[in-house]
Amino acid sequence: MKPEQVALGYGFYGRAFELQDAACSKPGCTFKGGARKGPCSKESGILMHYEIQAILNQVPNLKPTWDKDAAVKYIVFDKNQWVSYDDKETFKQKIDWANSVGFGGALIWASDTDDDKFSAMSGFLGKEVAHIEKKSLALEDNGVTIARTQNALSGKDCSLYKEGGCRSQSDFDNLHVICPNGNPPIGWDKDGCKVNEPVFISFHFNE
Repeated sequence: MKPEQVALGYGFYGRAFELQDAACSKPGCTFKGGARKGPCSKESGILMHYEIQAILNQVPNLKPTWDKDAAVKYIVFDKNQWVSYDDKETFKQKIDWANSVGFGGALIWASDTDDDKFSAMSGFLGKEVAHIEKKSLALEDNGVTIARTQNALSGKDCSLYKEGGCRSQSDFDNLHVICPNGNPPIGWDKDGCKVNEPVFISFHFNE
């Protein structure tokens, strides 16, 4: 098979394990098994990109190790939890290598495991991807953690405010309309409105 017939896959997730010995975390060290389940992925042995970013944000003193031979980074957290992952630097390493081989393209698994800043996609493309600025819900240690944040970002806390009727695009752009509880609009839906005429406004409702 010719290289140009192959598309190289890139992961927006990391493989996670529990170290056999917390003092030994380098490649070649043994693992006891999969790491603890992520609050959203809920599967031992894997953490989504947004879960890894949440760990890095919550524990800013963590220093990732860049294994340049393997073109990957990894961190150790909570003493014996280990996860390897990609970021803009390791994505560039892989892409440069793939281009040198002459691969025909790339594919991603999976775009919905990116965080709300699209940091994985931005790192992969080598340029910032536009995103909606919104305040993420607090990441706490009492069960209301990353899962709740992702519910908000995935639209599970959103509702279509049809009582508002059709509004102009300029109303939405200038935030001249708000939902009943004071939250700003974050999207829209043309259902029920004519083409090139005002749209229904979709609002975000916090719990």
